[in-house]
Amino acid sequence: MMRDPVRRIISHYRYVKRHPNHYMHDAIAKRGMTLSEYASQENFIELDNGQVRQLAGLIEPIPLSQEDFDMARKKIFDAYDLIGTLDNVDAFLMRLGSLLRCDMPAASVRRNRSPQDQADIDPQALAVIRSRNIWDQQLYDEIRQRNEASDEVVRSGSGHRFRAQLALNLRWALWQLS
Repeated sequence: MMRDPVRRIISHYRYVKRHPNHYMHDAIAKRGMTLSEYASQENFIELDNGQVRQLAGLIEPIPLSQEDFDMARKKIFDAYDLIGTLDNVDAFLMRLGSLLRCDMPAASVRRNRSPQDQADIDPQALAVIRSRNIWDQQLYDEIRQRNEASDEVVRSGSGHRFRAQLALNLRWALWQLS
């Protein structure tokens, strides 16, 4: 389940600001860090192509290469039988239900939702976020385009090897929506 990279970073910033127990809270709240400053932080690697890093298994704070992106792309398209985006989770759940031959609940009501209007975001902050998440954006856009072109969630792989991982991923996706 991929998430829009810009929305993910904005949401992450707002989440950290609201939760004093988060390990990054002091960096934002006590120092009065802006979204642009936060997104520029080099020591928080999840703010720099965090989704591609996770897929490629890279935790070092080093710049990503085309090879790293290709590794993440190969992993997501080869290792997962079903790929969706968080902004189209209902279609993902319908396709998942079809694959598992069961009814899946709609997830269109989200309880953990912060405002996502980018119109009120400082243009400099948006530029910083976009510049640090080019690979995430490229992978996200490809998945969205494939989903829109096929009118269903991207499916790859053989369909029989993912059931255990699917349960974990589904729990994570539903947790994200709660």
